Amino acid sequence: MKLHGADFEYSDFADQQRLLAGRDVRAIVDAGANVGNTVAVYMDLFPKAHVYAFEPYPPMHQELKQRFQDNPQIHAFKLALGARCEEGSLQTNEYADTNSLLRRPERGRRYWAADNIPCDSVPVDIISLDEFTRRHVLEHIDILKLDIQGGEGQALKGAQNLLLHKRIDLIFTEVFFVPHYEGALLFHALTTLLSGFGYSLYNMTHFVRGRNGQLRFGDALYVSSEMRDAVIDACPQEG
Repeated sequence: MKLHGADFEYSDFADQQRLLAGRDVRAIVDAGANVGNTVAVYMDLFPKAHVYAFEPYPPMHQELKQRFQDNPQIHAFKLALGARCEEGSLQTNEYADTNSLLRRPERGRRYWAADNIPCDSVPVDIISLDEFTRRHVLEHIDILKLDIQGGEGQALKGAQNLLLHKRIDLIFTEVFFVPHYEGALLFHALTTLLSGFGYSLYNMTHFVRGRNGQLRFGDALYVSSEMRDAVIDACPQEG
């Protein structure tokens, strides 16, 4: 099954389901929820969970909200995740799936398609994940999914308290290998940031390359040190 923008397939979530097997998965944060296709997948895989879905672009948020209006386990917020609570501008593109809080860099022009032309901006409210969980008394997040077009680094900086205390088990995020958005952390910097909090890379999927062969972006799954000790390294050794 292809999800929005052909960005994900069901198989991309297999590791998350396997690592959390037997656990009581209660809270999933889906940042960059779009119209809710990944929300629906998470509900299929973890039917007891509550999904906190963030989509700041008004047309998509409205569709997301209407789609799950009868499901009390889905909570849709017209908010963007960032490093702090503030007002910001969402840079919109002709292909709305690539909307971002960050502008397109001129140097990265060859790596984004012609239909991704910037066209406007809309005001949005930005909240840090630390502040959001404080307001909603959310003590633990089983999965943090980030598909926010270059804003992943800022969102993680806004979750430092959660990361420091290992209150997030898995982080499933888009990663970039060449600049697509001005100021976005590339893969190595994002990995270094998470490593400082004890999170390590588990797997990567869905690599996309440019016509020149350059690796452009993909999806990465990071695990907390607790998950690595209790689940991954608890498996029998190789050979």
